[in-house]
Amino acid sequence: MEDTLDKGSYESKYSSFTEKQGQLLKDREKLQETAANEKGIKRRLRDFKKTLEHNEVLSEFDRYVFESIVEKVIVGGYDEDGNKDPAQLTCE
Repeated sequence: MEDTLDKGSYESKYSSFTEKQGQLLKDREKLQETAANEKGIKRRLRDFKKTLEHNEVLSEFDRYVFESIVEKVIVGGYDEDGNKDPAQLTCE
């Protein structure tokens, strides 16, 4: 009878397991959402690549494709003569 639990210990363990299960379910949901987002980005990148390969014109801006191929945008810079050019954009 050493393997039996009293009611208090049982409820404590049950509560702990229930809490852990809830956290794991939340984690799984976040991972599924991330996977779905990545799948969508991959699809849009594939479509974007196809568009570029066939020299097609993009009819609308796709923010997700842009964000996946451009890490940062630098606003402002210098022209060929060394003058400040606040309208220059550099995508990296």
